[in-house]
Amino acid sequence: MARSARFELGESLATIAHRELGIVDRWRDLADLNSIDIFSNIPIGTELQIPSVQDIERLARDRIGSVLGEADLSSLARGVNGQSLNQAIKLISFLY
Repeated sequence: MARSARFELGESLATIAHRELGIVDRWRDLADLNSIDIFSNIPIGTELQIPSVQDIERLARDRIGSVLGEADLSSLARGVNGQSLNQAIKLISFLY
């Protein structure tokens, strides 16, 4: 059974992610799972579904897949140079 939490006054997705998931950086997973536009205000009292570990893994795979699908990976066929490798590491760090 999925858990839920109610959005209260003074809270943010980050505070709920920290309290419910133990990791503040998982606020994007909360937004994705609940179809929340991160640039909009969230009404007080909004019920948020708290993702399970499996939900988070699926969201991460989907996010990585969509980024890689849009990326030009032709440089990998020719070999990765140091700068490309650093960019790839930064991208992966950003996604996680």
